[in-house]
Amino acid sequence: MVYDATKSGLNDAVWAPWFAIPNVDCHLRAAEVGTFMADCDVGGMFLNFMLEPSLRPHAGVDLSSVFPEEKNGKLKGWWERMIMGFGPSPYLVTKDMLVVEKKMRARICVNY
Repeated sequence: MVYDATKSGLNDAVWAPWFAIPNVDCHLRAAEVGTFMADCDVGGMFLNFMLEPSLRPHAGVDLSSVFPEEKNGKLKGWWERMIMGFGPSPYLVTKDMLVVEKKMRARICVNY
């Protein structure tokens, strides 16, 4: 199942901060003989991050128009995970990755 936030109109109602994403040229400038690097594919991990609670009611799934006979509201649900196509998603996920990395590094240092 794929949720495409570009169709909902939510992107028109939020501000998406600009931030630099390094490209291969930036990457190669930092590389030299003996350099070790890792790939952190944040895009493949969007569903590991939670959507801001105040945005969840606006990023839900409403199937009541598809099944009008259901009147009890069970066909409405909030989407709680980060959304593909949501303008601020790359910024929010990258920011959260830095928080997670900082906590992991602190925990590793304490254990050694």
